[in-house]
Amino acid sequence: NEVEIVKINNAMKKLSFAVPAKIIACIFLVMVLMISVLAVTLTNLTNGMIEKQVGFLARENASIAGQYLQAMQNSSYAMSNEFKRYMLLDNANADMMIKKALHSALDDPRIFSAYFAVEPNKYFPNTPNGLSYYVYRNGDALILDIANDYALYRDGDYYAASKETLS
Repeated sequence: NEVEIVKINNAMKKLSFAVPAKIIACIFLVMVLMISVLAVTLTNLTNGMIEKQVGFLARENASIAGQYLQAMQNSSYAMSNEFKRYMLLDNANADMMIKKALHSALDDPRIFSAYFAVEPNKYFPNTPNGLSYYVYRNGDALILDIANDYALYRDGDYYAASKETLS
């Protein structure tokens, strides 16, 4: 009988350890599974939200850039029409008005520079090498360069496109 009682006590000790150990192992596995599922779900949600935000910001930036470019195009056309009127003035007044208009274009802090160029002898006599005005920002100052450099700008993309569209 005593042998049987010792066997039963040993079995109870094994059982009292084995059952909680199995329960703890099962709980641990369930927790690992839940954490894994939550991590994957939260990662997917976060990535989805980030993609939506990036898409929204890209559309917003594209819209702002488009509006800016449209405003610059409109400003370019308006300036071109003004310059056409200046060509009806005498050389001294046309020169003064062109300089003033180019400087005024830079009143908008988004604009770094403004450029005006004409073909040789077309609007200003005695300009066999053309005439160009370039106003740009240099820190807080506006710098004006006036040149007779048709050989440089006649083949430039910036000049050819402007010449065709008159803007």
